[in-house]
Order: sequence, then structure tokens, then C-alpha cells
Amino acid sequence: MFKSILYHYLRGHWAVVLDIPLLYDSGLDIFCPVIIMVAASPTTQMQRLRARDPHLSAEEARDRVASQGGVAGKVRRTEARGRGRGWVVWNEGGKEELREKVGEVVRSVEGGGRRGWWGWVCWLCVPVGVGWGVWEVGRGWWERRRWEQMERDGRESGKGKGE
Repeated sequence: MFKSILYHYLRGHWAVVLDIPLLYDSGLDIFCPVIIMVAASPTTQMQRLRARDPHLSAEEARDRVASQGGVAGKVRRTEARGRGRGWVVWNEGGKEELREKVGEVVRSVEGGGRRGWWGWVCWLCVPVGVGWGVWEVGRGWWERRRWEQMERDGRESGKGKGE
């Protein structure tokens, strides 16, 4: 992954797409300044899984979907990153509709200043680019800590209400 990011940085690309289904579970979210999450409801996930693998029973499909963790928590976590840093695209339709929605989000991210003069500065002055990368990783680490604290606070407040 890191080789790919470095390769594309040196080639002057303004963004690198990482397709990581378990991004938060693997802890790699700190390396992603912007996250575009493509989400589908568990019902849609199961329908697509059973269409792709018809040999699966309903229970096996349910277990496989459940093993990826709840989509609602990941959606909340992505949205908690804030405008411009966390985007959720719902994929309940066809491929063309998804392509259109993702294209809109990418155009919004692209227009958010990550491709303009600042991208050129980071590319032409490598120490600035490396410094910015370190800043973004630190920011991602801080966002993760903030999210974990919010989750702990939410669980603790829920304990008191249920007792």
C-alpha cells in the first residue's frame, strides 16, 4: 500500500484510491485524509452476495455480512470526520447510478483544494509534501482517538439509562 502511495505521489497524482473493505478494523484509516465510503444496507448486501454465490444458504450469507461489522457504525464514523473528510455514498441501485454518485463526490473532493497550487507545492518541494503527509497521519490518529472517546462516552451514558 505504501509503495503504491509513494509511486503515485512521485508521478504527480492528486489522489490515490485504496479499496479497503475493513479500513477501520485494520487501523489504516489514519493514513487516509479523505474517506469515501460506499455503503449498502445489510439486506442489499445479502441479496447481492446470494446472487453472486447461489450455493450459500441464507444463514451463511447472513454470517458473512455480519463478519464485516455493522454498516451503521461505519457510516457514523465516516460522517463524524466532518464535511470534506468523510463521505458516504449509498449503493442501493445499479452500477451506473453508483458511478454517477461517486463521480459527484470525487469532483467535490477535487474542488476542495487538494489538486490546486498546494498539490504542486507538495509535489515540487518534497520536504513540504512529507511534512504534510505526517500532519495528515497525525490528524487521522487524533480523529480516531476522538471517535473512540465518543464511543466510550456513548456506551457509558447508555449503561446508566438502562439500569
